[in-house]
Amino acid sequence: MARPIKDGIDYFPLDVTLDTKFELLEAQYGLKGFAVVVKILQMIYGDHGYYCEWDKEVMLLFAKKNNTNCNVVSEIVDCALKRGIFDDYMFKQYGILTSEGIQKRYAKAKKQGFSKIRQEYLLINVQTTRVNSDETRVNSDETRVNSDETQQNKVNKNKENKIKTKRPDVMFNEFFELYPKKYGRYAAERAWYEINIDDGLFDTIMKALKMFIAKTKLTSTQYLPSAGRWLSERMWEDVDTIGPDIDEGVIML
Repeated sequence: MARPIKDGIDYFPLDVTLDTKFELLEAQYGLKGFAVVVKILQMIYGDHGYYCEWDKEVMLLFAKKNNTNCNVVSEIVDCALKRGIFDDYMFKQYGILTSEGIQKRYAKAKKQGFSKIRQEYLLINVQTTRVNSDETRVNSDETRVNSDETQQNKVNKNKENKIKTKRPDVMFNEFFELYPKKYGRYAAERAWYEINIDDGLFDTIMKALKMFIAKTKLTSTQYLPSAGRWLSERMWEDVDTIGPDIDEGVIML
């Protein structure tokens, strides 16, 4: 039987000189504060690799396992969230402990680690090779055809050179600027490049997004799906089915 694929990693780097966030935590809680955070990092990297669930039951088991007072652990984690050692939004939204730095180290250590990170948990930037159409556009003066080339081919090449396309990052910026819910830009950008959007599909998406905004009569973004989910689930294809009097509470995360 094949061995199951392990999500976590066996080793993670710990800088010799830590940043101010750790120094402030250690100044407040001493070496115990430092030790608790390192133990949590071991749990994160060793289990899922880039996050761990964190609630009262997990905290109780953690405190017992490490022979530490539960209230002290709670205070240290709260401080770590406040200082940005762990991402406060991810904790409040999903009940997990993670951070941009943790995800970067995981993606670097794990083969194809970036693709393993759940989209809704994603905090790191999308590494995408973008083609700059301005730099790669054929210069008609430098690629002048030979004199024996047919007139028809000349016409076709001229037409191709006149085609104007928007750069993918420009199209994404226009989309995200219009999308009402601004959280989750990195996840949305990742979904955008996975769709491989051309000019025609871009126009369709933008038209559908405007209809989506108008039909749902948005007054709050609380119940809106993230932009990344709206793209990855191709919700623009369902816009025509949304009634004009739909209650915004139906559009759930």
